[in-house]
Amino acid sequence: PWRRPLWVCTLFILIALAWRAGAWYTFNPGLDTWHKMTRVEQLPGRLDAFGLGYAIALIVSNREHILHRYLLPRWKNSMMLFVFSVMLSAASLKILWIYYYSYWESAVAVIFFRLILVATFAAWICFLVSLRNSVWLTRILSPISYVGKISYGVYLWHMLVIESIIKIGITHSARAGGLIIVLVLIISSFTWHFFEQPLIRKYHDKPSTPQ
Repeated sequence: PWRRPLWVCTLFILIALAWRAGAWYTFNPGLDTWHKMTRVEQLPGRLDAFGLGYAIALIVSNREHILHRYLLPRWKNSMMLFVFSVMLSAASLKILWIYYYSYWESAVAVIFFRLILVATFAAWICFLVSLRNSVWLTRILSPISYVGKISYGVYLWHMLVIESIIKIGITHSARAGGLIIVLVLIISSFTWHFFEQPLIRKYHDKPSTPQ
């Protein structure tokens, strides 16, 4: 619904919390961390991220929405959102530090931490939206913009790459993490330029054929 993004967002958040709670309370004690994560990380468990992104996109594009004015490119909005983003970031890091070694043994962490993390990233996105457009800012943020373009590929391929790295036996966290990032970006860039972009150019805004 175009005019009710916050209702949809709230519904998505409740579904995500319910899924993560259900996954937590049905864990088999014998499951390792990897299998616990794959249960929690199924799509319903991530709907809070989709819901917040959906809400931000519609609020930005709908001038009639009550929150639209707070995302307009004004320095007051930017400062307010910057402070809010920093506060959420600090809270996320604090909570992560508390549960760093006991994350998968804590129902509170498994069910609620991702929502705080999602809200943190959503706040930073709102901050970026509120910045005035300029040539230097566009240049500085161009790498982030490019990752945004290929982000659907990142979403599709990251788990396959992670599983592949695990299977070939790379266990050093820094080495594995760096290799995963590089491979995911390369594969996502390839699929963007040779599959997604050509399809978008071919079918986007294409007039429908009369029946």
